[in-house]
Amino acid sequence: MHASLSDNELSRIAKLHEYRILDTLPEENYDEIADLAAYICETPVALISLIDTNRQWFKAKVGLKTCGTPRDVAFCAHALTQKEILLVSDAQTDARFAQNPLVTGEPYIRFYAGAPLITPDDYALGTLCVIDYQPRTLSAKQINALQVLSRQVITQLELRANLTKLQTEIKERQQAEASQLHLSSLNKQLESLVQARTEALQAAKQELEHRVEKRTAELFNSLQQLRTTQEKLRARESQLIHDAMHDSLTGLPNRTHFLKRLEQVMQASRQTPQACYAVLFIDLDSFKAINDSLGHEIGDRVLQHLANRLKTFIDADDFLARLGGDEFAVLLNGIHSAAKAKTVSRQLQSQLNRPLEVGQHEFVVSASIGLAFNVDNHGRPEQILREADIAMYQAKRSGKRCCVIFNTQMQQQAAQRLQLESDLHQALQRQEFCLQYQPILDLKTQELAGLEALIRWQHPQQGLLNPGHFIQVAEEIGLIHAIGCWVIRAVCGQMQHWQTDFPDFFTTRNLVMHVNVSPLQLRYGDFIRQIEKVLAVTEIAPENLKLEITESCIVEDFFKTTDALKKLKQLGFQLCIDDFGTGYSALSRLHQMPIDTLKIDRAFISNLETDVSIKKIVKTILVLAHGLHMNVVAEGIETPSQMKTLQSLGCEYGQGFLWSKPIDAHAITAYFR
Repeated sequence: MHASLSDNELSRIAKLHEYRILDTLPEENYDEIADLAAYICETPVALISLIDTNRQWFKAKVGLKTCGTPRDVAFCAHALTQKEILLVSDAQTDARFAQNPLVTGEPYIRFYAGAPLITPDDYALGTLCVIDYQPRTLSAKQINALQVLSRQVITQLELRANLTKLQTEIKERQQAEASQLHLSSLNKQLESLVQARTEALQAAKQELEHRVEKRTAELFNSLQQLRTTQEKLRARESQLIHDAMHDSLTGLPNRTHFLKRLEQVMQASRQTPQACYAVLFIDLDSFKAINDSLGHEIGDRVLQHLANRLKTFIDADDFLARLGGDEFAVLLNGIHSAAKAKTVSRQLQSQLNRPLEVGQHEFVVSASIGLAFNVDNHGRPEQILREADIAMYQAKRSGKRCCVIFNTQMQQQAAQRLQLESDLHQALQRQEFCLQYQPILDLKTQELAGLEALIRWQHPQQGLLNPGHFIQVAEEIGLIHAIGCWVIRAVCGQMQHWQTDFPDFFTTRNLVMHVNVSPLQLRYGDFIRQIEKVLAVTEIAPENLKLEITESCIVEDFFKTTDALKKLKQLGFQLCIDDFGTGYSALSRLHQMPIDTLKIDRAFISNLETDVSIKKIVKTILVLAHGLHMNVVAEGIETPSQMKTLQSLGCEYGQGFLWSKPIDAHAITAYFR
């Protein structure tokens, strides 16, 4: 598709010819600008293109041998029609250029970005453009740099035109002076006759000399301005290069700089096989909680302090970078063993774990670290960084605050994890989730006191999956809010049917439905508003729902969790702590929480009859709960003797295989009948 012509095309062509730049020899100032554009934008080709009547001609070029092309195939002809940069991310998919011979044939252009060269009187003479042979785009900094450089091209053209004009004027003045000298010689012969004329000519000569002197001074000032502009351009170039390769918050090298350095080390190691190196991928644990609770300003200051700590620790031969967010990377040179690398990672952990004061706050920060070594099959630096990233996520799943070394099995696990994430996204759309219910009985009367709703995933290949297979992944990828809302809607919808068909169970017997809630649902999003909306539609009383949270939820973010629980309690919901006593200590906070029920984890119940200390722990939990006016549910009861022991200890409720495994709604309906 040919570019349209502007209304002032004839004037534009005339303006271009006024500069007398077409078909001139290469000049260093223009070549430097083209080199800088290619460097900053990371492209193989950069051109200063001037659009004549029927052609485009290249004043400067990087990565291209030809000196020009016909105008009707020039990308730059399209850039003349707009003030801003013309960006073509993929020429093969752009209707304007898909059939262009420069796209379908040599040089096979895929990416183009051109900044118009606009004169002070608003004529577009051509473009400063960069070209790549693969689809891509430019960052905001690169776009800004390309615009700055296009203005430098116009500055060079203006300076060149002014210099040419001044040189012409000087030559004319010199010729005038020569003519004046000749006249002076004649005047000597005719001095007596033309004395008056001589004085007039002398005055004219003095005026001419004054003007020449003035123009010479102007030329000198112009040359000084040119030198100043060149110095500013070099300084700007240095600053742009630095900004493109460094993190603005911490001053550390950024991801791009790290990958370039890693590539250099990889190339050197190919020439020296005994050279060894390793990559540490560092991710701060629970850093999001700092930003969410204290704000990003405090979070940024924490990152700056930690970056300074890491800089003082890293050896001169090693390389530290901030990859983004709360992620850092270290390139370790001369690492010959996994033990040495793990020692370095432990030392890094020690540096991070030291208490850190920011303002009036004190923090103890830990990190999960992934470690990957150089091997022969690393083709690109991104590959080994990705392996360290995978190992870091394995460290997260292993309990955080540790270092894990990458192995090929992790690659397979990562692929399986990606597949699981993809399947989870589709599971909601395909309605693959379902609910099962486990009865909760009154241990004294053996009557049904409640049900626990348990989510299941009917996976198309793996069959029926328990929440342990997918809930943590759903939390990590942000799907837990959608899944949690689905559970609330499904539970309340089913309760609505049961209340209609069997009202006695929910009115006279006060049957309570237990529903598990993720900590992320309480801390983020609009969970309370969503559950209120569902109850309004289904007409379920909040007193018939008991929301279960884990003990870790209280420990990790007490204040935000407490605020959410108090709001739920005010609305009438009952609240329960699930898996109480399994690894987290919420005892110091328990009395401040609006909790109705503690659930004793099945791990205690399974050893209740064989381990005296376990029995004492269960008794202590019961005494604690009753002292705080809470009731207790024991999970995982499988034998009559376990039930009797719990009865003797004063436990009110129980659930487990002794009465029923989790069953579907049809089976519960049959039980009601």
